Amino acid sequence: MDYKDILALITQDVDCKSIVNLLTSNKQLYNIKDITDLLRNNLYHRTGLLLKDATLEQLIKLCQGIEKIEIYGFGDFFLVKTIVGAIYLFDEKFSFQEIILPDEVIQINPGFDQILFLTKKGQVYYLGINNETTYRTTLNKQQTEKPHLFSDIKHADYIAGRDGSIYFINRGYLYEYVIDYHNLKRNTNPMLLSKLNNLSKVFVDPEYDAIYILDQQNNVYFMGEDGYNVWGFGDDAVRIPVALNVSNIIDIALGREHGLMLTVNGKVYVFGLNSFGQLGLGTQKHSELIALPGFDNIKQIATDQLNSYILTDNGDIYQFGYHEPNNIIYPEPITQLTDIVQITSSAVTAMCLDKYGNIFVITDEGVKSIDFNIYEY
Repeated sequence: MDYKDILALITQDVDCKSIVNLLTSNKQLYNIKDITDLLRNNLYHRTGLLLKDATLEQLIKLCQGIEKIEIYGFGDFFLVKTIVGAIYLFDEKFSFQEIILPDEVIQINPGFDQILFLTKKGQVYYLGINNETTYRTTLNKQQTEKPHLFSDIKHADYIAGRDGSIYFINRGYLYEYVIDYHNLKRNTNPMLLSKLNNLSKVFVDPEYDAIYILDQQNNVYFMGEDGYNVWGFGDDAVRIPVALNVSNIIDIALGREHGLMLTVNGKVYVFGLNSFGQLGLGTQKHSELIALPGFDNIKQIATDQLNSYILTDNGDIYQFGYHEPNNIIYPEPITQLTDIVQITSSAVTAMCLDKYGNIFVITDEGVKSIDFNIYEY
């Protein structure tokens, strides 16, 4: 086994200790210093991170886990999922605590004052948050102390939700589960919403009754209330998923009655409310679905209530929408931020992660760096 074979093994989901044992038990075959230098170079080219003092085991964990890092925003809080799968919850003062679940978390869906966790076993957990920004408080102390398992949801492959409801996909079917906040242990049965059996992702407007669904072929479906008659449904609420004439979509970001859709080839479509220029079209007129001009290299999209954000392949972030003292009706770059690899948003702000492991918060007062390097956890 040569160095390339070892690197290929390391970048797979293989236990760190077994690789370290392989290397250290064959010191005559492998020069440990050469291996660690090789790993440092590999990580530097992937992340730009310099790791002069990292041990061999730490380097292997980083190689295995870089793609597992994720950040999430909601209300005036945000979450970080680290290389080893640990989850940290940050409050508005940027102090943090670890959230413990009994199984590996594969998806997190934050709402205004709730967080949904989907584990590798397909189980769904709920954690409530006292969130001053949204002027809501939870009704049950149990909801804020530890994640609560919804035992009535036997299995889920993808989740999304808002106050009172969880929408989840199980083996291609879409279900709704209604939450009783007064008694989380009260039994309710998930309701099947459609006979379609090829659905893959669901996206829920955090405040209004609008739900978007993707199928396995990247086609878009809609149900709920059609704000501003974007899709031609008028005042009639759509009770089951209806196919829209929109395809090749891989992600959808929903704000306060406005949204962005990201295509497979890096283009973005915008739609809905535009009172503050949050569609980036140079006007403040509401709009049906339309392509955002001037960009064809978008990697990621995000929205808060009155803003939109796009992250380009080059690691640059553009913002448009409500920003004191004036609205931003055309996309403007946030020049303080470079080498960004992820962006997320909440009801009131946006957060991003750069390739060096640093986290930044974007507010009307500017860009703030958080004293937390994700690679160190």
